Amino acid sequence: MTKLYIEHSENKNRMKVFAGTNFIDFNMTGQNLSGFVLTLSRFYFEDLLNINFTDANLGDTIFYIKNTLPQII
Repeated sequence: MTKLYIEHSENKNRMKVFAGTNFIDFNMTGQNLSGFVLTLSRFYFEDLLNINFTDANLGDTIFYIKNTLPQII
């Protein structure tokens, strides 16, 4: 998600948002992400495989997807 945020966000300070974060085992346990806005062209779930969102507050988080996701048959 961080990679996608940095690549697609229009926030001028996007490179500073996650400065100093260890992305190998990115642990979001208990983190407050309310109001976090992520604008994507596509949402790749495989990019989130090592991210733990246990008990993370995702209230009011906006995942805006420009393109419709492919339909699974």
